Amino acid sequence: MPWWNEELTTLHKKALALRPRYQRTTNDADLKQQRRLRYQESNRTRQAKLWEDIKILKGLLYWDSSNPWNSVYRYGAGKTRGALTLSTLKANTNTHTANIQSTLNQLMDYFIPEDMESSDGAYHKTARQLITEPMHTANDIPFTQQEVQAALKKFDSRKAPGDALTSEILLQVSRSFSTLFTEVYNECLHRGHFPQQWKRSIIHPEVKRGKEGLSEVRKYRQISLINTGGKLLEKLLINRINHYLHTNRLPNRNQHGFIPQNSTVEAAMAMKQYVLSHMQQRNYVIMVRLDVQGAFDAARWPSILCNLRALNYPRNLYNLARSYFSERVEILHTNTYRTERKVTAGCPQGSCCGPGFWNVLYNDLLNMKYSSHTKIIAFAILP
Repeated sequence: MPWWNEELTTLHKKALALRPRYQRTTNDADLKQQRRLRYQESNRTRQAKLWEDIKILKGLLYWDSSNPWNSVYRYGAGKTRGALTLSTLKANTNTHTANIQSTLNQLMDYFIPEDMESSDGAYHKTARQLITEPMHTANDIPFTQQEVQAALKKFDSRKAPGDALTSEILLQVSRSFSTLFTEVYNECLHRGHFPQQWKRSIIHPEVKRGKEGLSEVRKYRQISLINTGGKLLEKLLINRINHYLHTNRLPNRNQHGFIPQNSTVEAAMAMKQYVLSHMQQRNYVIMVRLDVQGAFDAARWPSILCNLRALNYPRNLYNLARSYFSERVEILHTNTYRTERKVTAGCPQGSCCGPGFWNVLYNDLLNMKYSSHTKIIAFAILP
């Protein structure tokens, strides 16, 4: 058969050799049981490999020539991945996790940093108090039906949702009941309320490429599977926030991350121009690169909300953002173990709001007054 290969031949011969061995064992019941289990395990491995190769072949046979980046490309480039198996991890004390539950806890400690009020300084205490006070700006206009459907159409239907409702299902519902569907999201905007069920996300850990052999927790990166209905509300919210930001020309021009029609290329060109201008004047130039690790995970909610207040955002957008940053829960589970953790900082990896809120947070840093010989250039590199 076209899917048969050398590895399958080896597995097949091994299973054929183990079967008569256990069948001919008649004098020792315990030994026969051991040999029977070995044969069954070998046969399961053979069958699993067989069906894996058949599925890959089917994917190659149904190749769509209009899409060069489909399963054919991924298989040829070695980018196909199997199911994740969590292994023991090295803890901070140079010991290793002893069971799957301690491994899950180690992952949650790494993925979800805590923002504890007990560690607040004077500035952070003031920020927490300030965000509880009401806003007195005008409200933004309600969402339109066209706006909701346009946001839904931009979702990738191939991405796994946090629940059974995919973007395609919601798009069909929005077309059939456009007025009612839009009214649900406008009610969230009017009340400044982000529903609790939409603030629960499932963490899917992935091993970073090239770090498969490590035992440290840093070999994993997280992807959050978010409820599609909540992801749509995130998209509508951050679109309005970005529209206000760019319409009023509020972003610092040295911010090149998550800005439309901008990228790391523009950041590199701005740096080059600055360096060349000083070299022509025979000046010394010192470059310092600051990499913010776990940027989305550690962003402080009170600081983001304080910046929204300082920029005089519409009241209903601010209230919806404040509700978004409250009582969030991340869930990590395997087949038999499950753990939940309350989130107190950051945005879920893969969320729609993360990049926009990051720009709101760091805009203040770029607007600070530095010496005339200092220039800060900000850019973003996604993992």
